[in-house]
Amino acid sequence: MTTPYSFEDMAQDVLGVMGDEGVDRAVVMGCSIGSKLALLLGGMAPEKFSAVIQVGGNSGPQPFEHRIEGYLSQPFSPYRREHMRFGNREGFGDTPIGAYLHDMFSERDPLNDPAGIAAVFRALSAGDARPYLATYKPPTLLINGEFDGARPRGEETAALIPGARHRILAGAGHACMMEDPAGFDALVIEFLRDHGLMPEPN
Repeated sequence: MTTPYSFEDMAQDVLGVMGDEGVDRAVVMGCSIGSKLALLLGGMAPEKFSAVIQVGGNSGPQPFEHRIEGYLSQPFSPYRREHMRFGNREGFGDTPIGAYLHDMFSERDPLNDPAGIAAVFRALSAGDARPYLATYKPPTLLINGEFDGARPRGEETAALIPGARHRILAGAGHACMMEDPAGFDALVIEFLRDHGLMPEPN
């Protein structure tokens, strides 16, 4: 979709799908762009979310003109692969698992619309969840990789949410769950258990 829209519009779409599917309450988790969306959902509809997990994210407006310009002016597949490499620690894309994951994402390139991706970044640039944070209701976990460029914003966001938990995943970058899935899962499971939200095996 290339018609201008806001992050609030995106959140309303999620709430609409939840309503259509009969989902009254959920745990919401998002990474990068999705992390601000998850945070906004918890602020807009706290009664719908038992917890919010934000991975590598931000809460306020962000300058993304360079990404908008890049997606609109550069050859799509090489530019998207460079963007994916930026989301991981240095050298991860050259490891066997990193190359595999980046190749897997690249297989979808023909299905993507650069103008549609630019529209997402325009919404992200203006999206602002900060007005909700001082009175934020859902239990909140924020995770950043040690080498995540968004880590300062993650720390800042965590400090604005009463009772929020902030964790650093050692040795990882922005999309830290790709680089250390076991370590990432451990942080999430610990958080969910502490809030009585983790189903235990029979």
